[in-house]
Amino acid sequence: MKLSHHKYFNGTTDNRYDLTFEDFNYLSTEFKISTSLNGFDLQSIKDPKLSIHISQFGIKYDRDISERKMMIATERVDVYIKILYSIGKQPHNFK
Repeated sequence: MKLSHHKYFNGTTDNRYDLTFEDFNYLSTEFKISTSLNGFDLQSIKDPKLSIHISQFGIKYDRDISERKMMIATERVDVYIKILYSIGKQPHNFK
């Protein structure tokens, strides 16, 4: 986790804790982890049809459902939560 100082317009400051690639090492036995333009991509090793994208604006859980022969080939769940960083006195529990 990377620590930086965040300054507001009124002159106050807070610590900003940013997630880094190394923060996902504990998942390396279950997921292939890579960085993307606005976050991290996790591809399941056990189920290659499952992928998770963690971005600045939320988390997307995608599953390939092309075997159902429907027009939509991806099942998606969007969770709108900011997880790439936290601001405050202490870092939040990201796990």
